[in-house]
Amino acid sequence: MISDQIASKLQTSSLPRNLGIRVLRALPGDSTLEVTVAAEHLNLHGACHGGLIFTLADTAFGFAANAGDENAVTQEASIHYVTPARLDEVLTAQATQISRQGRSAVLDVTVTAGDGRVVALFRGLARFVG
Repeated sequence: MISDQIASKLQTSSLPRNLGIRVLRALPGDSTLEVTVAAEHLNLHGACHGGLIFTLADTAFGFAANAGDENAVTQEASIHYVTPARLDEVLTAQATQISRQGRSAVLDVTVTAGDGRVVALFRGLARFVG
């Protein structure tokens, strides 16, 4: 299920589409996205580039934060790379809102590979704006 807010924003957000990111679920405080690691996503060592993993996690974060009636921006974000991802692996990013106080929310995103291993852990602070 994808909220109406995210469905309309997908029309103008081309980066996820250009990278091959697919939206499986996008609801307030909860989203699931995936991407298949392609040759153009590899770094100098033949593993998935950290920039793609960060973008996947950040996009899941953003969709979960913006799937409701409010607009949110990223105030802060960090990522911990745990294991490398390889060519042709499907990476899944699951975002979950952990806390909401006033205009700020904390969301965690876990990026996993098809075999279930954790590839990266991302935490973002969302700020809800006008």
